[in-house]
Amino acid sequence: MVTSTMAFTAPLQTSSTIRPTTLFAEPQSQDNEVAVVSRRHFMVATMAATAMTTLMVPTTAWAAPGGQAQALLADLEASRLKLDGVPKLLQNQEWDAVRSILKTPPVNYLWNMGDSRNPVLALAKATETFELVELKDEIAISLQMCDQLAYDNVFLPFQPGNGKIKIKEPVDLAMKAMKQIDEAIQMAKDAQ
Repeated sequence: MVTSTMAFTAPLQTSSTIRPTTLFAEPQSQDNEVAVVSRRHFMVATMAATAMTTLMVPTTAWAAPGGQAQALLADLEASRLKLDGVPKLLQNQEWDAVRSILKTPPVNYLWNMGDSRNPVLALAKATETFELVELKDEIAISLQMCDQLAYDNVFLPFQPGNGKIKIKEPVDLAMKAMKQIDEAIQMAKDAQ
């Protein structure tokens, strides 16, 4: 029976049993037998190391007790400032510059890094303003669609069809996202 196992120094071994050992074990005999780690044990060790690393490194929002809401608010305001130039960039058809702003921190935390990194959701939890949870989804949709339309415009000249570049729609979505972020900032400030 061939058993698929993961080894760091040898290809798959043929054996009827899996003998999980430590990750950095020495060969067991003079026959150049290699210590083998099963996939399950490797994944458990990797997840444990990742969890420990994550727990040991505090993020700026959680670092100072009582300062959590201020740090999150500062992140949200920084995102809003970065978005100020997006409508003009869209009108100038600078698609890569727009996508670069939308895909880099802190703006990308608002829409494409998941809920665990979203400052609006964390702010909703910190200030117990749960109207922000719904607003988080609206901001994410606006930014995602703005990015999608900018992406589509990059490749539109090479696609079959009428070749019409959309400028009004992504500009409207960028403006809508900025308005929604302003609303989230105001809600958070009112809750403090």
